[in-house]
Amino acid sequence: MEAGMLLIYDNEGLRRLAVDAAFRPIEWEPDLVRSYRQKLQSLFAARDREDLRQVASLDLRAENGRDGTRCSIRLVNGSRLLLTFDDSKTDQVTVVAIVGSSMREAAS
Repeated sequence: MEAGMLLIYDNEGLRRLAVDAAFRPIEWEPDLVRSYRQKLQSLFAARDREDLRQVASLDLRAENGRDGTRCSIRLVNGSRLLLTFDDSKTDQVTVVAIVGSSMREAAS
């Protein structure tokens, strides 16, 4: 069986949300937490960025940032999950932040 992408978390809260089923930050709605965890499963299942592009429901988009390595995928209610891809390691992605549609430009 081929392994999926290696996920690196930019902060402890995102990592903990990924590994601790009981953890839910008070400021996040349950549907956002659920969507985040579902999208992580898609990242784990993908081999590389091209696999993610093939999944229309992720709506993978390039964001302003470093050499086109910063992208985002759709969560719920206009929120997006910011990701940074490592071009030297095509199977590695850093989970950067969850942002609402009004915060996207500030985060990039």
